[in-house]
Amino acid sequence: MILLSNNSPLSVVAKFWQSRRYALRRRTLIPAQPAEVVAPAISINRAILVESVALPQQRNELVNATIPQRIVGDDAVKSRLLGSVALSALLASPVLAADLRVKAPPPPPPPAVFSWTGFYVGLNAGAAWGRSDVETSVSCDFVPGFAAAYFCFPGGGQANAAAIAAAGTGSMSGSGFTGGGQIGYNLQSGNVVFGAEFDVEAFNLKLSRQASGAYLVSVLPGLAGNTFTVTSSLDTRWLFTARARLGLAFDSVLVFATGGLAVTDLRASHTFSDTHVIPAIGAGAWSGSKTKTGWTAGGGIEWAAGRYWTVKVEYLYLNFGSVDAAGLIVNPSPVGYANAISTSADLTAHIARAGINFRF
Repeated sequence: MILLSNNSPLSVVAKFWQSRRYALRRRTLIPAQPAEVVAPAISINRAILVESVALPQQRNELVNATIPQRIVGDDAVKSRLLGSVALSALLASPVLAADLRVKAPPPPPPPAVFSWTGFYVGLNAGAAWGRSDVETSVSCDFVPGFAAAYFCFPGGGQANAAAIAAAGTGSMSGSGFTGGGQIGYNLQSGNVVFGAEFDVEAFNLKLSRQASGAYLVSVLPGLAGNTFTVTSSLDTRWLFTARARLGLAFDSVLVFATGGLAVTDLRASHTFSDTHVIPAIGAGAWSGSKTKTGWTAGGGIEWAAGRYWTVKVEYLYLNFGSVDAAGLIVNPSPVGYANAISTSADLTAHIARAGINFRF
């Protein structure tokens, strides 16, 4: 069904035709009027039709169309009425088309873009691999409180000292579990994301090595040819990092780089033993422990699984510097022989982990 406004041409035509039908129905009840009476009514309705036409040219054509002033018979009246209705409908068709023109629907709204701005907390777990370079040095100076040097002294035995230092120098590696929690904040500007993240982890790395050698010079009787063994180990228990993050957001995917401060505890332990039994077996142990502040750098990819949850994979490289330890190698004979020894061990590590975050 088409709804027409009261002022549209087609509405005027409809009203006109309805009034004619009503008049024709009454013709059986009311005596027919002379043609002179009917003609003025037709003229009035013709004027209404002329005014309802929108285009001036069409109005002129309709005005120029002549309707006889005298109409004889009912059939003539009906023909004139039907002609007027048809002509009015034809002339009003452009206006009707304009009224029925359908407007184009508005374009759909653009899809929502994910925003990385906000605080988050989460958990992570992964694996760590570490490497340590160990360097050992031996002193041939006399040690206060002991009668003499054990395997070297200022005037001789330096070859023994060099052999022991070589056995105690080298690299060691190991691996372990890492996992913990993180908290951070992101700020997105365009597709660039700035952020800061802090995490505390279990960092269970254990590294060790062992090497052996032989005495070359008999500083004490029978020392040359006896063997010795030097062992070293390094371990960590926890890790803390405070890092900046810089990334590029591709809607719900974030590719980022990260770097900053790294802190851990380094505990280094070293031992020495030999097979010289006369006058006694030489042995020694020395260790060092220190909370070390280093640096870390890495990167990763994070994906938003909805409004509140994100998952990530991440790699970190860590460098903590070295921890030093010093001690004595002693032959516990009644006379007492000893030499000083020291070792330095550093730590670099790699972490690969996965994590999940909850966003506020």
